[in-house]
Amino acid sequence: MTLTEYQRNLVWPLSIFAIISINLYIDPNDKIWWMVWYISIFNTFLYPFSKEMVETIALKYTTREYWHRGIWYDTPAKNPVYATYYIFCYLIAIPASAVYFLMTVFSKKGHS
Repeated sequence: MTLTEYQRNLVWPLSIFAIISINLYIDPNDKIWWMVWYISIFNTFLYPFSKEMVETIALKYTTREYWHRGIWYDTPAKNPVYATYYIFCYLIAIPASAVYFLMTVFSKKGHS
């Protein structure tokens, strides 16, 4: 993953982090929002790795063309699927990033 890809993939998690921060600002005494806010700090910066890991695994078993035809054809009806995908990647960012780093380390060891 390049720095440009990483920065481009920070748009959605920063938006989610802003929403969580606004909710925390509205009710600063809610301990649950504080916990969610602390976790979202990590998720925000790990999200690009999570997204990369999900895409790597998906492309291991399918082709790029598969994701641009049939039910995956780009239409307005696909937007809820995108939203669900982005939230899914955000929620699993911490464990998925750990898996991504392990996959990266082991794949580089095999090529050495």
